[in-house]
Amino acid sequence: MVNPPLVSVVMSVYNGERYIREAIDSILNQTFGDFELIVVDNVSTDNTPRLLGEYAKKDARVKVITHSEKSGVDSSRNSGVAIAKGRYVAVMDSDDVSRPNRLETQVKYFTEHPDVSVVSACVEYIDEEGNPLCAQHGVSLAWKPNRVFNHPCAMFRTDVLRATGGYNEKIGYGADLLLFQSIWRRGGRVIVLPEILLRYRMHSKGSSTAAKKPAQDAGDFALFCQASVCLTYGNHFEARKRLSVLISREPANITYRLYYLLSFMPTYLTGPLMREVRPRVSGF
Repeated sequence: MVNPPLVSVVMSVYNGERYIREAIDSILNQTFGDFELIVVDNVSTDNTPRLLGEYAKKDARVKVITHSEKSGVDSSRNSGVAIAKGRYVAVMDSDDVSRPNRLETQVKYFTEHPDVSVVSACVEYIDEEGNPLCAQHGVSLAWKPNRVFNHPCAMFRTDVLRATGGYNEKIGYGADLLLFQSIWRRGGRVIVLPEILLRYRMHSKGSSTAAKKPAQDAGDFALFCQASVCLTYGNHFEARKRLSVLISREPANITYRLYYLLSFMPTYLTGPLMREVRPRVSGF
């Protein structure tokens, strides 16, 4: 009998043809090879199904699930978790890029810390084209509710994840944070590593943006979120560029103007301030 993989990577996708190759390749090219990649296609209508079929034929580690009707991203994730064979489940968004050592680093931490339930890490934020915006720093290892949690690069102990009931499919947005909180309140240790293990793409069609804003506002909201993280992690020049665009479109928007003024403050002041207000303002 073939031994089950140590890690199951679960990726949900809907009409992801623009970024799906880069996302999948970043997993298949990991320095750690004992994994399966479960991609749940949420009834895509673009070329995503064809691309997934190509990967499944080329690499036996790629497993594709296709939903019969469209559902939410959390339903897709639960479908992947349900068939996962690994001791650990690593989540991955179809528009992000994992660093080559991501799985190896997280598995090593689990091995050395058997009392830990979830291992996340820092991320580098990128824009639509993959251009770097800024990188997280100064993140505490000990996670508590309402702190940075970076669900897109989290790895869970499978038994712990299933014991919580998985992702809440009824609440729409925020099921990932609710899951972290549920594990933490049950006594599970949630760790955020200081290493950057994922490139997190912020764009108008991302699930976080789409969940909050109608299509006509999604572009501006994505720009605002990009500016927000740039202020948080010290790239004030890129923040000002985006805020200037937003102010030109909405000159009376007080929030845009306030953030623009903040971009002229020293980074040692804006960083702590933005870490307090950013989660409530932008949702990232």
